[in-house]
Amino acid sequence: MSAKRITMRKIRDILRLRYAGALSIRQIRASTKVSLGAIQKLLAKAEEHGLSWPLAPELDDRQLARLFYPGADTVIVATLYFFIGRPGCVLSSVCIRQILFADREPAVT
Repeated sequence: MSAKRITMRKIRDILRLRYAGALSIRQIRASTKVSLGAIQKLLAKAEEHGLSWPLAPELDDRQLARLFYPGADTVIVATLYFFIGRPGCVLSSVCIRQILFADREPAVT
């Protein structure tokens, strides 16, 4: 079973707390409820990619997801988190299908 992904919002929080707040990994864990090992891996990847805080404005959730989860279908996850994060958002199965397949070409029959 694969490990559960950390949301882009939490990744941004961890980077902010570490680089802007200068918090320790244990303090970040207490604030975000993310495991120590996951935080250490995330910060190592951030250093590997040369990330700092504040993040570049052009680095959206989709691009951030590609940095931390290469090879995963991050377009779907980032898109869903974008819509789910909106206040009052209720996603029906029809709405989810429209989001997931919006950028795909219609099938030619």
